[in-house]
Amino acid sequence: MESIIAYLSAVHVFLVKHMLLNGLVILIVTIILARILYLLTGSIAGTIERRYGVQVHPSVLKIVKSSVWQTVMLVGLAGTIRHFLKFSSLAFLLSDVVKSVVILIWTVMLGQLVWIYCQDRSAKSAGERHALQLIRNISIGVICVNCVILILLVWSVEITPLLASAGIAGLAFALAAKDTLANFFGGLSLFLDRPFKPGDYVVIGSGERGEVIEIGLRSTRILTRDDIMVAIPNSLMANSKIINESAPHPRFRVRIKVGVAYGSDVDEVQAILIRVAQEEKLVAGKPVPIARFRAFGDSALEFELLCWANRPADRGLVTHELNCSIYKEFCKAGIEIPVPQRDVYIHNAHE
Repeated sequence: MESIIAYLSAVHVFLVKHMLLNGLVILIVTIILARILYLLTGSIAGTIERRYGVQVHPSVLKIVKSSVWQTVMLVGLAGTIRHFLKFSSLAFLLSDVVKSVVILIWTVMLGQLVWIYCQDRSAKSAGERHALQLIRNISIGVICVNCVILILLVWSVEITPLLASAGIAGLAFALAAKDTLANFFGGLSLFLDRPFKPGDYVVIGSGERGEVIEIGLRSTRILTRDDIMVAIPNSLMANSKIINESAPHPRFRVRIKVGVAYGSDVDEVQAILIRVAQEEKLVAGKPVPIARFRAFGDSALEFELLCWANRPADRGLVTHELNCSIYKEFCKAGIEIPVPQRDVYIHNAHE
């Protein structure tokens, strides 16, 4: 009997020693693996920068590496604990706790990445700053909601009724505020697509033309040439044809059509048109002005002067100055600007 007890005692000591040894091996492997993944994350970031030219923010790299390290260490610690506790209820409880902590770690990491992204983006207008803040808050809210849902799933909590209630509430809200939501998402599309920016001169499909003053979350404000502020809902802006006269270059092309009498010296006419454009201060030096002989009209030789105003806002003034100068120079040179004429003959049928 004593020999059996001694044998069982020796077996127990052997198993305990090997259990401790196996647990120690699991912990060491976990630390090594965590260190390898920590270094590998930095190496991947460096490869992305060299190959694709994408600069990884130092704070982003630090947050991701820290989250990877913590996750691997927690998973290894959970594996070590389950090795000792086997399949007891306490082991499953600790496993669920570790899963919940890992979810929280990655939730915090995603929230920090969103915050850094929104802080780094350059917002030139108040509308863009408000849009960034709103995107940041909505993104963090969605991340937190998903975190709660995942934790509830880990702990086997029934979430179907919660999802159904949330869906009904969301549908009711969307129907009640569909116009506001349409303008909001229209503003987001304008902010992300950037077809224009404050200071640009645009022509809307409905006919409005003016300078963009501000791009808000609900509407875009345009100052017309009559100094009238027009607020256009973003839902209309997002679905309208928009001509940006300030892009890709801030200058604007001006076309001046003029007709001269038949018999005029075409070379002289062309030289006068180019000289007038070159002497006008509001006309851009590059591209250089050009004059083209377009057609033989019914009453005149039709020319067109092509030049560029420095700003779209100067189009009307440039046209005015060029017309005045062209008329004066033609008068000095004796070049006639004809007008359509008709000769009417009255025939007496009794003669």
